[in-house]
Amino acid sequence: MFFDLDATNITSLRKMIIYRILTVCTFFSLFYHFRKTELRKIFEKFDKDNNKTISYDEACTVLKDFNFTETEIKQLFQIHDKNSDGVLNYEEFVHFWNACGGKAPKPF
Repeated sequence: MFFDLDATNITSLRKMIIYRILTVCTFFSLFYHFRKTELRKIFEKFDKDNNKTISYDEACTVLKDFNFTETEIKQLFQIHDKNSDGVLNYEEFVHFWNACGGKAPKPF
């Protein structure tokens, strides 16, 4: 055994481990919530006509500011339009946006 702890120290060690686990879980929970909120705002920025989907033209309008070519945008759009309906719903958009680098468009 590496070290010998009495019952009080073992309890303190357990408390410290639990505290650290809870701290890490809280951090990731807050980060996930922030990321989710950020992605929703970016989705709304793309969705110019507020129909809850992103058209190819809407994607082009924003991504050209990031120096994506039309060919690159078209390829990304086709890859992530999983149901081939010609638009990206929110779930498809999240994958699409992460593939584009995941940075917020400016001004934001």
